[in-house]
Amino acid sequence: MSLIVDQRKQFLTDQNRTQTSQNLRAGMDLIGTDIKLTGERLEEDFEQPGVMLIDASHANNTSDSDELILQRKLIPEKLGVCADVAAGATSIAVSTASGSGLCIFSSNETPTADGLTDLLNIFRDYRCEEDGAAGCARTTALTGSNCDGECTWAYIYNPSTNSGEFFQYAFEEADSTDPELNRIYLGGTATLASAYPAADNPEIYLLEEREYRLNGDVLELVVNRQDSDALRLINEVQNFEVTIQASGVSNSSFNPNSVPSTALNWQNIEHIEVELKTNNPSQSDLITLAEDKRTLTSRFFPRNIISK
Repeated sequence: MSLIVDQRKQFLTDQNRTQTSQNLRAGMDLIGTDIKLTGERLEEDFEQPGVMLIDASHANNTSDSDELILQRKLIPEKLGVCADVAAGATSIAVSTASGSGLCIFSSNETPTADGLTDLLNIFRDYRCEEDGAAGCARTTALTGSNCDGECTWAYIYNPSTNSGEFFQYAFEEADSTDPELNRIYLGGTATLASAYPAADNPEIYLLEEREYRLNGDVLELVVNRQDSDALRLINEVQNFEVTIQASGVSNSSFNPNSVPSTALNWQNIEHIEVELKTNNPSQSDLITLAEDKRTLTSRFFPRNIISK
């Protein structure tokens, strides 16, 4: 009987070890893939941090584990905002035939037949292909309805305040009242939460932000700050710890909603180390896994290491 009990215990221990290893590896593979893509299409003068770490000890972190935020641009181009944008706005003026700074056409660019700049046409092409079909099926802005397959996420950014927000970009056209303006529209009934004065030179990116965090004992992925659509990745996670090594700055802590107290240039990141630790997977106190059997640590190298 003693031999049978010992064999049963060993079998369950091995089973728990395998299950734990598979869960840890699945979570680590997802995080590692995103870290490797961090910095994709970002220029040297990109004002956003690219990588943000909210350390477990940071005042803005409500959990006992770290939070890791990764950004990458979906296309290299950016749009300049050419007129003041009020809080609650449903559209944004983005380009002019004359002007200064980000809003002026390049000297060799002229509007296309529909009045859009070449740059805005690049944004439109990306947006329209989000549904997997070539070309734009919809020819008008969305009003009073949710976004369809030809919407994409965009990010408006104010470099003067180092703040911004994501919005669903749904349509673009030449402005009906000012022939020198192009205008992009938010989807459905969406509005912008903040104001963006043109004097601050706001910019619009097709940007993706992915945040990894613990919610209880579940490792979650939040895309573009849409907390209500958080994806549950793996369960029974006890701790999620991240260390960033970058040109003398290690494990710096950031608040994504304000100017970081410690500046970290994403281009100078040498590596990002991630540690995942699970709870004891067994319901029985007699069958436990040692801490080193419940912990997986991996080191990843963002794309900037290659492209710098």
